[in-house]
Amino acid sequence: MILKPRLLDGSSAPPWLQKIQYARDSIAYMDAAKRYGDIFNAPVIGNYDVVLFVSNSTALQ
Repeated sequence: MILKPRLLDGSSAPPWLQKIQYARDSIAYMDAAKRYGDIFNAPVIGNYDVVLFVSNSTALQ
C-alpha cells in the first residue's frame, strides 16, 4: 500500500485564486499563519501543488 503524505494546513481556495490574493496583498496573505500555524501550505509560486511558508523560524526545529 502506498501512503500519500498529508499536506500541512492551508487555504481551501484553488491555487489560481491564492496566487491572485497573494499578488494583490502579500503581507495580508501572510496572515494565514494566524489561521494555519507556523508552517502552512500556500501554492502561490510557480506551478507546484505544495509551497510551504514558514512564519516562525523556530518551528523548523
